Amino acid sequence: MPDLVQEALAQWQHDEQDDAVAELHQAGALDRLAWGITATWRAVTDGRAEHLWVEHDFARPGRIVAGVEGVEITSDPAEPGVIDDLVDALISRAHDRGIPVDVLDAGTLTREEPIAAKVTAAGPARSELNPRREGADEVTAARATSSLLRAG
Repeated sequence: MPDLVQEALAQWQHDEQDDAVAELHQAGALDRLAWGITATWRAVTDGRAEHLWVEHDFARPGRIVAGVEGVEITSDPAEPGVIDDLVDALISRAHDRGIPVDVLDAGTLTREEPIAAKVTAAGPARSELNPRREGADEVTAARATSSLLRAG
């Protein structure tokens, strides 16, 4: 019986990830995605984010700063004032604002910064929304091979 439960859970996790990636693709088709930690931080902070997707193992050290950017990425987590993981801080901020967050399997998104936010229709500049127009890799929907962590 435990094998049946594990199989059912694995199938459910697979289906959940497929649904999450399909929603991300739909937002991308509507030019309503902001990619990367800086763009997603701004979208969550200024209330334009409706949904957030991030790969499970994505982390970046940095600082929360005043101004338009809102964050400053650093390579040294030991620097004064640096948060060891801005992604965790962003997920927490999204939860505080009631924004759904899907945590996807590593390798699901083919980005250097595998984090995206669905933004309201009156969102950021078009170049932020659809980086494919500037030569970035396309999002790929990799089949789930490990467990899905669904935050929210």
